[in-house]
Amino acid sequence: MAVAVVATNSEMGPLAGDVTDAASSEDRDVDKERERETRNALLLLLLSVLLVAVAGPVAVWRSHAQPVLLVWRLSVLLCLCAAIWTRVLDAAAMRARAVLLCASCALALALCADAAAGPEAGALVAHLATHLAAGMLGCALAERRQRDGGAEESAAAVAGRVCALLPRDEHEADTVHGLRLFVAAFNVLVTLGTAAIVAWVVRPFAGDRRADELVMVVSVALSGVLVLWIMFVTGALLRGALVGETGLSLLIMYFMCAVLLYAMAYVIMGGIAAMIITWLAILGIPGFFGYCLYVYASVKAEVEARAAANEAGWKQKGSPTRLLQ
Repeated sequence: MAVAVVATNSEMGPLAGDVTDAASSEDRDVDKERERETRNALLLLLLSVLLVAVAGPVAVWRSHAQPVLLVWRLSVLLCLCAAIWTRVLDAAAMRARAVLLCASCALALALCADAAAGPEAGALVAHLATHLAAGMLGCALAERRQRDGGAEESAAAVAGRVCALLPRDEHEADTVHGLRLFVAAFNVLVTLGTAAIVAWVVRPFAGDRRADELVMVVSVALSGVLVLWIMFVTGALLRGALVGETGLSLLIMYFMCAVLLYAMAYVIMGGIAAMIITWLAILGIPGFFGYCLYVYASVKAEVEARAAANEAGWKQKGSPTRLLQ
């Protein structure tokens, strides 16, 4: 019997070694794949830096006397860089192809606006395409940080804080729901009013104003509206679980500093330089808006998953998803 056991162990030795070698080979393949992905990401990041460092100054130098052409060239450059940075982040939900497709559609719409309403209108729409690309880049960043397991950014962590702030009964849930609808309606009215005012200011005087001035009017108005919607998402929907009062105060200060930066740069360096500096600085607001939207979508899915797992207990206290509807 002992001989049989020894024989069996001697036969299993090569098999165990083969399994270990196979596992080691798979680990090496995974490491090589990660190294290749890291190398490709670094190359893409270097390419985007070269685009901004080389193509940006060239576009400004060749188009400084033509603001409309400058806005078009910078818009295409920024949209391309956003697509490259999305590919570097390797986000599954927000692929670089999706960013390129949406930005291309926006730029095609800008061409239609150029043909229908004039070159200034086309430049304005092309400028808005960069805000769309920045928002999609923010979504990709949120997905990457959640996938990497950031404590503050992960959906599970934020969902846990949201669940701790859920209404305790149906009466409180109805009150919160009514307040949320009121704030949403207020933001919609402010958005529509701002759009009407901007259209009234821009359209009659588009032929008399430079493209850089029109771009800044639209950019500042849009960023102000996005600040309101960020406050709605982080405050009314997420109940401060992602960004607290201090963070919102910093966001408002960031927006005000961007506006003051434009005024200072306009006096010191002129309208073109002020537009470029403020344009690049203010793109952080749509980027953060996209970030908040993705976190909200992830948190909502997480809360619904927890509700499905604890359906019996939640039936006694009310639906836990009322807060996020």
